[in-house]
Amino acid sequence: MKVTIGSPKIIQNGDKYQLNTTIEFEQKSKELFIEVDGTYADYFDDEVVDGFIVAILPYCMMLAKKKKVVINSTAKISRRLRFQLERYYIPVVSKNISYFGSVELNIAETDKVHKKPFAVATGVSGGVDSSYSIARNQKGTTQGLTHLVYADLGIYRGFGSDAEKRLQAKCKGIADAVELPMIVIRTNICTELYKKAYAPVVHSVFAGLILSMQKFFKTYYYSSTLSAEKFHFDEADAGDYELFTLPLLSTDSLTFYSSGMEATRLEKVKYIADKPFAQNNLFVCLNVNEDGSNCNRCAKCTRTMCELEIAGKLNNFDKVFDIEGFKADPAYHWGYALLKNWGGDPFYTELIEEKKKQGLKIMMPIYKSALKKFVSRGFTTANKKRENVWEQIILDYDEEN
Repeated sequence: MKVTIGSPKIIQNGDKYQLNTTIEFEQKSKELFIEVDGTYADYFDDEVVDGFIVAILPYCMMLAKKKKVVINSTAKISRRLRFQLERYYIPVVSKNISYFGSVELNIAETDKVHKKPFAVATGVSGGVDSSYSIARNQKGTTQGLTHLVYADLGIYRGFGSDAEKRLQAKCKGIADAVELPMIVIRTNICTELYKKAYAPVVHSVFAGLILSMQKFFKTYYYSSTLSAEKFHFDEADAGDYELFTLPLLSTDSLTFYSSGMEATRLEKVKYIADKPFAQNNLFVCLNVNEDGSNCNRCAKCTRTMCELEIAGKLNNFDKVFDIEGFKADPAYHWGYALLKNWGGDPFYTELIEEKKKQGLKIMMPIYKSALKKFVSRGFTTANKKRENVWEQIILDYDEEN
């Protein structure tokens, strides 16, 4: 299969500007864009296809399990990026993740380096990992932050949805609290190509957005999920092996760091627990309420409240969580933590181990709650609702063709 990435073009879209390209696959094509406010339009890098290549790479590698895939372009790729993708990224990932195949890059190289990129940035989402990156790399320190990036992938109930606007406003509140400008980067890559922001692909899309602005960004702290000692190749989440892949996406103009790889989840929680911007704006929810608040019942809300309680800081977060509700039914929340601990999830094993270290007993209602959840899931700790990403993407591709 021949995949062709068209030369990127900068076009105006109202008061916004887009870096636009067409991706052609055998019998179909996709119009993809990356969009920013006019203030940042001059920083788009339309001389290379680095950003689009990285963003679509997981998609192409999934297709490569069915047939040979060769990626072409009329534009060029940074020499260092191509070397790292071909020598290390593609062969290693394709050998360790069952649904990825090897792809060939048939794209001319360039040695051009942007001499004056200046921005040091990290993403802002309201979550624990994001909040840790902001606090850990605060402005004024060595390699301190100059900007925050809010990525609108269009998957949060659609572009321009009320829920999306509320989340963006929350993140702007964080940016204002830490006195940093927030750049909004919008893209249709997830909605148009992947349909959803699947965990195995989303970090590539994020990195692609930053690579599209190499004239602006010189350093980007990508918020890690796991600490370095938990590194492993995981079928469900590319974040578990980004410690390997992320540095390979750097170029001579831009350096990526896996921010937070030096800390465990509980260490991150403790680090941000006394930060007012986190106390007032922490947002971790998988099932957000209509008013944009944390639901207090989903897996991430439950885990985060348990982490804050074990850190002795839960009461600090009464503006973002229902603390009284948590205290009224602790077995619901700790039962889920115990269930996931049985399955060996590193977030929850750390949590349960810390609870035991503090001499806090796992009471019978917690065991009963965990057992009830275990039975309701069909005698497994896994989430059976998790989609098989590769199968779904291949199915979507076949239906469109």
